[in-house]
Amino acid sequence: MKERIITSIILVGVLALVLISGQTGFMVFVAIVGVIAGYEIYKIKKTEWKPSILLILWAYILSGAFLPTDYFIAVLSIALILLLAISVFNEWFSVQDMAFVFMMGTILALTLSSLVLVFSYDLFVLLYVVLATYSTDIFAYFGGTFFGKTKLIERVSPKKTVEGAIIGVIGSITVSLLFGMVYVVNRGILPFEVILTISLLVPFVGQIGDLAFSLVKRFYNIKDYGNILPGHGGILDRIDSIAFSFIVFTVVLSIIL
Repeated sequence: MKERIITSIILVGVLALVLISGQTGFMVFVAIVGVIAGYEIYKIKKTEWKPSILLILWAYILSGAFLPTDYFIAVLSIALILLLAISVFNEWFSVQDMAFVFMMGTILALTLSSLVLVFSYDLFVLLYVVLATYSTDIFAYFGGTFFGKTKLIERVSPKKTVEGAIIGVIGSITVSLLFGMVYVVNRGILPFEVILTISLLVPFVGQIGDLAFSLVKRFYNIKDYGNILPGHGGILDRIDSIAFSFIVFTVVLSIIL
């Protein structure tokens, strides 16, 4: 626990520096996250896969993150064709491997692209989505600790409970709505309907993201995706819930605005 707390404090400090460093600093940070996360995916079966998989992952993730949205379909198509070709001509890269790499690469590319988009709106919009996501985790943790009795999905995440999930949803909606109204809507950055929709959706999609990333770890029989963050695991262990939150936020923006 001590190691986890120390890492969290350092992370908060690093993120604070990134956020005040402006657009360039944030872009560099996003690129570093993409490179590390891509390697964590590759590392799951590093002994079986060739480095070409890692190079495709990096190219796909970073291109998806920084190229204009209009190019994403082209980037996605090229990545899919390359991975399919490798799977067809090489026994060491199965169809299952191809599907996994493509799925995780797409999630990361969309997540980082959404991060860049949200940051371009306003710092408080970024903080709003982060708060909506992690407040769900915090409320769910304490709700499950004190009131948890019914297992949520034991085969995926044995410690999560239905009671914790419900308290997480209620707590997140309350906190995120208040923050969003004061720092986003009242400042004229985004309309109320966007904040209301996101505040209602994020507690659910964030927990789905958390469970989905846990399911992958169960499938590959690994405890953590990496060890770059002592007490927390890897980059993917930290962005599991927030990945889905930022993607959904971008979708909502495209529909409402």
